[in-house]
Amino acid sequence: MPEKAKTGSPPQSAITGGIPCCFEGSTYTSHPPTPPLCTSAGMEQVIKEEKHEVTEPEQSSSSWVSEQSSSQVIIVSRILKGIPQSPHFLPLKGYSDVAKHSLINAWDCIFEQVVDQIQSMQVDGFWVNAKRLWETMGELQNMGYNVIAVRRRLVELTDVMLRIRKHRSDIRELKSKAEKHRMEKSRLEFEIMKLRDRVEAEKARHEEVMVKVKKMEQKMPHFDDVFSRMA
Repeated sequence: MPEKAKTGSPPQSAITGGIPCCFEGSTYTSHPPTPPLCTSAGMEQVIKEEKHEVTEPEQSSSSWVSEQSSSQVIIVSRILKGIPQSPHFLPLKGYSDVAKHSLINAWDCIFEQVVDQIQSMQVDGFWVNAKRLWETMGELQNMGYNVIAVRRRLVELTDVMLRIRKHRSDIRELKSKAEKHRMEKSRLEFEIMKLRDRVEAEKARHEEVMVKVKKMEQKMPHFDDVFSRMA
């Protein structure tokens, strides 16, 4: 059964923090699925691609439309999480109408789940979840979904995680340096303690020798006395 276009005023976006209702990137051009990219180099590539892909959306009086070029207009068939969509579902063309209808509904749910999961991502387990979400977004893009805004959100989160990872690495490096200085300080303190013991020992020996010197000085005969006795 072919899917009917949903009409009416566009719903408010359920996304906050970087995925607005009137988002950048409502125009969708079919491309091969984007591979999972979780490295900083991969993020830069995606950001460069987005700068060439994203255009400003427009709203007509009868329906939401997105102008792809001067000669081609894509009719938005659905609004998912506040993001206009016009998926083509070409990989499903060999299925029956009943199966196709069920699969289309399932893909719509998957898109909404991806948006929710990206919006609720945490630091713990981020890289595992990001890899899985990149793969899912590639599959959604293959179905014709516009994932530019969602992908940009994940790129931004990944950039934050890369900065956090670098910050943690810098902290570990500084802690390592601090530990080396602490060990050197302990070594020097031990050496100083040994030197202090040597100083005390040398001081005691010095005093002992000086006592002997004084005794010898006291016993030393005076020249005048000896000379007078000899005379």
